[in-house]
Order: sequence, then structure tokens, then C-alpha cells
Amino acid sequence: ENEIKGQLLNITTYHLLLAMYLSNDTICHFLLTEEEITFDDLTKEEISFTEEAKTNFTKEFEEIIILSSKIAKEVESEYVYDEHIFYAILTHEQNCASYLLKKLSLNLNNLKQDIIDIFNFYNNEPIIIGHLPMLNSFAIIDGNHRVMSRYKKDIKAIKAYPLELKDHYFAM
Repeated sequence: ENEIKGQLLNITTYHLLLAMYLSNDTICHFLLTEEEITFDDLTKEEISFTEEAKTNFTKEFEEIIILSSKIAKEVESEYVYDEHIFYAILTHEQNCASYLLKKLSLNLNNLKQDIIDIFNFYNNEPIIIGHLPMLNSFAIIDGNHRVMSRYKKDIKAIKAYPLELKDHYFAM
């Protein structure tokens, strides 16, 4: 038990980054793999930890968790998901994980923009839907990611610009 406690007390943002990378369904894994970053790349770089990092949850780790919670609230998410944590790591650049990503020549601003684009952080623009009278329904023409983002956040409504069939038929 003491051995486990000792291991748990050595958690930094570097460990958080590795955990997110190892989970194939995280945005961290997706974006870093897209950048051709491997687990070996993440673990071969030498990271020097402060004395604080060797003895407890680091202050930087706590700051990332608090910041990810604030980001989740800003983007109207009921829960903190991995994209909020990864975005927080990229935003708060004074941490082991950001340092490592910069050392691997990654552009943190580009990664943040990718997350914003994929999860539609801060995008409240209406979606565009086209009326399909033959199905007595509508189809999303533009805004699929915004719909999925809100669905994931359990938000049941979204603003939309409806187009009649004659206005969108040839574009589809």
C-alpha cells in the first residue's frame, strides 16, 4: 500500500499527457498521432522534475485540472472531458507536458486551434439545415461538429438557419 501511495504522489502533467496519449479515443492521441508523434517520442525525451514533482501532485497539475474545469464551463460542458484537459495543458504553457511538446517542435497554438475547430469551442454560430419534404425532415448542411459537440454536452437545442429545398437542392 505504501508503495502505491508513493507512486500516486509523483503525478505531473507529463504523466497526464502520457495517459491521454495511451488512450486511443482521446483528442491528445488523435492530434499527436496526426503529427507523427509516437509514445517513444514522448518517453525518450529527458524531463527534469522539480523536487515538488517528486513528492506530490504538483502545483502545475492542480492548475491544469482547475483550468480544464473552467474551460469546460466556458464551453457549456457539464463534465470535464479529455479535450478540456489537453486544451488546458496547451494553454497553460508552464508545465512539463507543454515543455515536452515544444521540445518535440510542436506548435501549441496550432494544436489548440485544432481542438477549437474539432469540438467547436466558443463557436455559437447557427448551423445550416436543408428541408427535405419527401422525408418530412431536415438534413444538416453545415454544422455537424457543432451538433455533435452539443450532443456530447447534453445540450438539446441549437440555433439553425433552415433552407427550403429549392435553395439547397443543387448544392447538395
